[in-house]
Amino acid sequence: MMDGYRPCGRRLKCPICDRFRTTGNVNTWCLISNDGLSAICPRIPCNPDDHDVGRVGEAGWLHDLSSEQQRAVAEIRLTPEPKPRTIDAPAIMGRMQAEIDEQWTERYADSLGLCRTALERLGIGRAFNGDAAFPMRDGYGITVGIRLRKITGQKYAVTGSRSGLFYAGRPKDISGQVYITEGPTDTAACGVLGLTAVGRPSCSGGAGKLADLFRESGPVERIVVADRDGPGRDGARMIARALGRCKIITPPSPFKDMRDWVQGGATRRIVEYAAQNSRVVAA
Repeated sequence: MMDGYRPCGRRLKCPICDRFRTTGNVNTWCLISNDGLSAICPRIPCNPDDHDVGRVGEAGWLHDLSSEQQRAVAEIRLTPEPKPRTIDAPAIMGRMQAEIDEQWTERYADSLGLCRTALERLGIGRAFNGDAAFPMRDGYGITVGIRLRKITGQKYAVTGSRSGLFYAGRPKDISGQVYITEGPTDTAACGVLGLTAVGRPSCSGGAGKLADLFRESGPVERIVVADRDGPGRDGARMIARALGRCKIITPPSPFKDMRDWVQGGATRRIVEYAAQNSRVVAA
C-alpha cells in the first residue's frame, strides 16, 4: 500500500468509481489519501484519451478530488477501519478440498462449460456454504488466500485472505508459453485446451507475484489475456508493462473472456495463432 493512503471500504466507497474494497473483492483496489485530497482508482483513468496521464504504475490513476468530494470523505475518514484478521489459508483450503467428490466437481464443471480435470488441477474445493473455492498462491507456491465463487458467478474471498495467483503445479515446473489470464475459471479454460496458464487476481493485479513466479519458473514466453472491455484491456496493458516483454491477446467479438471464447469453440491452435500474431509490449 502507498504511504499516506488507505483502502476504500464499505463505509468509504471510492469517490471516482463508487466501488469499495473488501477482502476478496479483488476487482476494486481503490485508495483514498489520509487527508481526503486525492484518490487512486485502478478502473477509471484521469484522461480517457491518454491513459498515461496521472498513472501511478500498477496502482491505477491519481485523481484530485473536488471540494465536494473532500467534504464527503472527511465525514468518515477519521474513523479507522478494523485491521483484517489473518488466516491459516493452507489448512482451511485443505479442509475445503476434502469436501468435494468427483460428482460435485463434474456438476460444477458442467455449469461453467469446462472439464472436471481442469478445475481439479487448480486445487478446487467446496466451501462450507456450498460455494466453490480456489486457492490463491504467491509466486513461490504457498497458498495465501482463498477465492470463493457462487454458482451465479459472484466472487468473494474468505475473510483474512491475501490476494494471489491461480495456477497448477509447482512454480519451477512452469515453462514455455504461459497465458496470464484473469481469475481461476479463465485459467481452467486454458487448461481445457492444454495450454499452460496463470490466473491473476484481477484485471490489473498480481504483477509482483507474477514477477516472483517467473523468477522461480523456467524460461517462459508471456501472453497476457485481456477481457474484451475497457478495464480488461487497460489492466492487461498495465500487467504487460510491469512485467516487460509480454504479448497481449483479446478474445474476438462476441466473446468477453477466455472461458467464453473456449465455450464458443476456440481451439488450442486458434489461441496460439492469436498469440503468434501479437506484438511484444516492452516495459
